[in-house]
Amino acid sequence: MKYGPEVDIYSLSMILYEMFSGTVAFENLSPHQLLVAVSVHQKRPTFESTFPKKLQNTIELGWSHEAKDRCKLNDFLQVLLEMKNPSIALPNNQIPSMGETIRVSMFEKADNTQMKLLDYSPIIEMKWATQNEQTKLFIETMIKDMRQSSSFAKIFSDTIINAMLQVPKHLFVDMDIYKKLMKIDDTNECL
Repeated sequence: MKYGPEVDIYSLSMILYEMFSGTVAFENLSPHQLLVAVSVHQKRPTFESTFPKKLQNTIELGWSHEAKDRCKLNDFLQVLLEMKNPSIALPNNQIPSMGETIRVSMFEKADNTQMKLLDYSPIIEMKWATQNEQTKLFIETMIKDMRQSSSFAKIFSDTIINAMLQVPKHLFVDMDIYKKLMKIDDTNECL
């Protein structure tokens, strides 16, 4: 699958899972074990019984193995707005547009946070031990594509993308290992 909004939704699902559960997904797995668990066996993190049910359902849709089955960004917005204020449950056709209603305040808050807390660290300087130079170049290219053309970049500032770059290195797998395991020749499919 080529990079697109579905990849953003999967990433956002993982980020929200980790934020609301307070745990790192698959923390005890090696990169190879993680690859097999997620890609081959379609494993996903488990939820505690106290996890908000509606958010759990949306996250589960967001990390669906089939990209076409994944929910939309506005589905997350709806659930998060309802969690913040349960009295504002809106029908789907009345969900505020992310681009028009929330964009300015989100950008202001994100930019303000970025100035205080989150310096950008180029991918090459992160020194992920399991990555060869070619894989680092592919990841850099993917991040550049995210910044220029993704639905995610149109809505959020660089703060979100920078935060994604700070993901624990155990979540990254060498591209060559992934291609062999998944029997894929095209590197773009891996990304």
